[in-house]
Amino acid sequence: MSSNVPAGWEAIAREIESALIDTGVDGFFTISVENPVYPDLYVQGTWNSDDQIWIEISPTEGASSEVGAKLSALGWNEPSDDVPNYWQELSWDVSSSSEISVVFVQAIRTFGVPAEDCELEASIETEK
Repeated sequence: MSSNVPAGWEAIAREIESALIDTGVDGFFTISVENPVYPDLYVQGTWNSDDQIWIEISPTEGASSEVGAKLSALGWNEPSDDVPNYWQELSWDVSSSSEISVVFVQAIRTFGVPAEDCELEASIETEK
């Protein structure tokens, strides 16, 4: 796992990486990030092509504007009328799944919830 994942977040990064690999380019995934502060926090993604993945993170109710500023600083595009979540489009191949899981972990961490308070629940569809 990349050194960009702080201690305590490795298992979460591995779970996300596994969901990416298990979904495959013909499907989509949603991962609820169960935690005591933001009940509506989730990440999701799908593939626009064999080499492009579209990823999103929910803006969540009650999150401070500071969270949005941090997500923007990490390269996430702001929600719009067309896309209600923060989003990115990234290059994809299976070998990049670890780096993409780090992108998700960095985004989740902007909400300030400790890793030990997060439990992931993945929903994977292998076909769109």
